[in-house]
Amino acid sequence: MIGSAFVVLTGSSDSGGGASTTTGGLKITASELAKKANIPEKKAEHVIDIANKLLVSEGFTIQGTSGALAVAERESQFDPTAINDSGGVAGVFQWSGWSNTINGNRWAMADERTLSMPIEMGLMSKELNSTHAKTKAVVGVSSDPESAALDWSVYYEGVALSDGQTNATKLKENAKKWYDLLKDELSSTNGGQIEQLNDIIGKSIGSGQCYAISSLYAERLNFGPLIGGISASAIGQDYNWSAKGWEVITEPKATDVRAGDIVNWKNGALFSADQSIKVDSVNGHTGVVASVSGNLITVYSQNPGPAQLVTITGNDTMFSSTIHPPKNLS
Repeated sequence: MIGSAFVVLTGSSDSGGGASTTTGGLKITASELAKKANIPEKKAEHVIDIANKLLVSEGFTIQGTSGALAVAERESQFDPTAINDSGGVAGVFQWSGWSNTINGNRWAMADERTLSMPIEMGLMSKELNSTHAKTKAVVGVSSDPESAALDWSVYYEGVALSDGQTNATKLKENAKKWYDLLKDELSSTNGGQIEQLNDIIGKSIGSGQCYAISSLYAERLNFGPLIGGISASAIGQDYNWSAKGWEVITEPKATDVRAGDIVNWKNGALFSADQSIKVDSVNGHTGVVASVSGNLITVYSQNPGPAQLVTITGNDTMFSSTIHPPKNLS
């Protein structure tokens, strides 16, 4: 028997201003990316800023992130100081309300009227979790960078696909370019993605139950598939984790949960501490942790629906166990 849960896509892990509060999702440096992409190092820094904000703080897939990068490239060439006075827009995503409000006043949500990456990434994060939540719901879980670019353009920029400025062919080309440049540059467990699970978003893994993701992850980290367990809530006790260097913490506090862990919910526990939805009362639930920011935990999860990244609010009573992989694998 395996666990199940009623899962909904929730908010992000950093809805405030400023840069990401967790360490980066990309392992590549700005100088390395500059050489790899043949761009100036300052531009590479801004690419990494946007990518890490989406990957780590917002739990985006690398495909969705690549689509957003393609739009930022179209809008501003990644220049946070870019201004178009005629449209009253400014910043990497050319937010309206800078020099006039012909196209609205999206700059009103910024912490400061300052053209800098920390302020602009904070503005982006606020919008993704409020006025532009549909962008996150659609692009954040995307498994196709080209579709993600078009969707970001429509839902975040408000540019119809029929509009000439969309330049859909070039937009998709650039989305694929950024995906190819960055897909192998993800930290294994130190950000909003885990390289062993990059390929599962949007797919139904194994039986389609939650257990299948944790089993696949354990297998890909050379523990072996999880076969013969009783329930998702009991994964921590059903296998000899210590024999292969894994560490099990039972009845963990939210602060015990780390990126890269297999985390398991108690039977009937709240799926997220800020929601009334509960996991299965007999089998609990399980997932793999992509990133942690305070008490906000982004996990790879499925059932219902295919594999997706979901951000939950953790507390000290909801988990039966969290399982740390060996340090040389994390």
